[in-house]
Amino acid sequence: MGKLVIIPIVFFVGAAWLRSTVERTAATPVASKSTATDWKPASCEKKRLCITVYIAPWCGVCQASEPTFHAFQLLLPKLRPDVGFGLVIGNASPTQNLKMKEDLDPIDSFADDSGSLMRTQKINAFPTWVIRDQAGNEVFRKAGGFQVVSESQIEDLLTQYFKI
Repeated sequence: MGKLVIIPIVFFVGAAWLRSTVERTAATPVASKSTATDWKPASCEKKRLCITVYIAPWCGVCQASEPTFHAFQLLLPKLRPDVGFGLVIGNASPTQNLKMKEDLDPIDSFADDSGSLMRTQKINAFPTWVIRDQAGNEVFRKAGGFQVVSESQIEDLLTQYFKI
């Protein structure tokens, strides 16, 4: 019987601690607030296609994919000059979003602090890769990570998997 009493107390104390942590995190000042619902990477301007990857700082697969994101940023202009690339970082505190954005610099990225862009794009898994054409129509979507860093691996991914 003692265990039945302890479990609700632990749950109640844990929930109170979590609520106070979330309130403190939400009150943390941040350099910029973002509320865009239609952000597009600058590297996608006047491009045939745009690859946008939606990521979260707490996501282990996203963290493990950082070398892939850097490889795309570096090699995509050479392999496919008509395709742009960028990241949307969100689903965490503004401070965590901003830190990940800084860690991934110089990749074209957007910190979706309000979550409005991810909600608008119906992102519910991380990372999610979305490819849009010049008119903004979605032509490809896949949730999950890729571990590609070489030119040949990226070329294979673009032609065999993304079909672009």
